Amino acid sequence: MNLKAEDRLGQFAMLAVFALIWLTQILRLAQLWLMRDHIPFWGLALVSQVLATLFVMFVLLFTLRRLPVRDAATGLAPRLVAVLGTFVMMAMVALPVAETPPALRLVATLLVVAGTALSIHVLRALGRSFAIMATSRALVTTGPYGVVRHPLYGVELITMAGVMLGNLSIWSAGLFLLWLVLQIRRADYEEAVLRASFPDYADYARRVPRFIPRLG
Repeated sequence: MNLKAEDRLGQFAMLAVFALIWLTQILRLAQLWLMRDHIPFWGLALVSQVLATLFVMFVLLFTLRRLPVRDAATGLAPRLVAVLGTFVMMAMVALPVAETPPALRLVATLLVVAGTALSIHVLRALGRSFAIMATSRALVTTGPYGVVRHPLYGVELITMAGVMLGNLSIWSAGLFLLWLVLQIRRADYEEAVLRASFPDYADYARRVPRFIPRLG
């Protein structure tokens, strides 16, 4: 299968999967509204759910309108890492529900709200270059991408930390660490493709740190 055909197939698959996730988010939003008298910190939980629904909506929009692919990582490993890195934290729903103290639940929800809001901001900056696979489309170096090279993974770390704390156990901590390792590996694959596609990437990588912003 050639690169463009594979990219189109991946686009259709992403649209189908994220459309289903978006519908699920809308149903959760409706359920949250109906259960508003029985949920602690309901207002904050509502904000969190609205933001999650908006994030998936932007994923769908930018996937539908994404730019043509220029190059992509080869082999099975980058594809498995991308898929697992995107969806592994969904396994949280299969874990036993832990007893979470109210204060920890509040911190967890605040982290999810902050991380999701920042993810929307970064996703909008990435725009039509967005994809879950290690591909090159256009080189984005402004906005949050002028601060670090992988801002989306950085702000998603905040969200996933909140998800972990909301159901804290050795199993949720293990899933979180697996997610973190996968994101670092995804960044490796993505940078290799971008370096091969864009001559300016090497200079960009020298100027802009990978994950942690420079202070001062």
